[in-house]
Amino acid sequence: MSLKRHLEPPVEAGKPRSDMRKPTLYRLSGQGWEDVT
Repeated sequence: MSLKRHLEPPVEAGKPRSDMRKPTLYRLSGQGWEDVT
């Protein structure tokens, strides 16, 4: 699974942005949020 950068943590398909159940899957980097799954 490749690293993808986001300005904010991406949402899982079908889940609202307010429902972040897995914040540990992302880490904040200087460029934005990285998907570390």
